[in-house]
Amino acid sequence: MYRLLSILALLTLAGCASVPESIKVSENQPLVDYSQATSAAKSHQDATARWGGVIAAIDNLEQQTRLEVVHYPLSSTGRPQEDEQSVGRFRVYVDGFLDPMVFKTGKAVTVVGQITGIEDGQVGEHKYRFPTLVSNSYYLWKPKREVETTTFSIWGGYGWHGWHMWPYYTRSRVVVHKRSGGGEDSKSDTPEQPKQVSPRVRPNRPEGQQMRPINTERRANTERH
Repeated sequence: MYRLLSILALLTLAGCASVPESIKVSENQPLVDYSQATSAAKSHQDATARWGGVIAAIDNLEQQTRLEVVHYPLSSTGRPQEDEQSVGRFRVYVDGFLDPMVFKTGKAVTVVGQITGIEDGQVGEHKYRFPTLVSNSYYLWKPKREVETTTFSIWGGYGWHGWHMWPYYTRSRVVVHKRSGGGEDSKSDTPEQPKQVSPRVRPNRPEGQQMRPINTERRANTERH
């Protein structure tokens, strides 16, 4: 019962998760995905895109900040799914100054903006062609953390020696993260779930069943020999 309630609570929380306001787009707004932009950037120039990933580099220019981002597909909440396979990198230009101590390499970010084309650059010594966006808005995500939960349950049944009870544990991991960036709130998307411990209850013995008597006479004879 407790396990069922825990699963239902997690499903409810997942259903309540939503896209942050700063990176929301209207339902009828067409969005160009990353693979479309890399294969035909000119035909999608000035089109709107919402891409996300992990910051690989940040450069503070005179009037703008340039982010180099390792692209990851987005979840239904707009967060980059870092456990998925990355298919490349992109650059995004943001008006004004972004502090490198806040927009650190390794942090997840989601950006909404217009596609401006392809820029030539390098990753280390390797030449690279970056699909590029000019940002309208962005969202910086706080790191995820995992919480391990343990469920303790009792299983009972009849065996050769009557009723027996066996404890067992079920362990699961819940991913918890807080939103951050752009003046947004910092409420958890998936609040931490407390440990659920089932009370130990001994079932009633069925009617008509009697305790098995101990053969004291046989035991006494055995001890006598």
